[in-house]
Amino acid sequence: MMPVRSFETSASVSPASAMAWRIATEDKLAWRDPATAMKAAKRAVELSGGKESAPVDTLARVYFETG
Repeated sequence: MMPVRSFETSASVSPASAMAWRIATEDKLAWRDPATAMKAAKRAVELSGGKESAPVDTLARVYFETG
């Protein structure tokens, strides 16, 4: 699994998006980190230029999970 902070320097959309989804939806509530999930999801959308659906979907899910 990718180190949590590596999404910040990632040049690839998929790792940032996957990390955000995992952090936001983890079954173990103690492992959830809404602030980090939001940063990763926004970074994924930024990297994709908003042109890929998966990062946008992930961002929507993070917003849903964080209320």
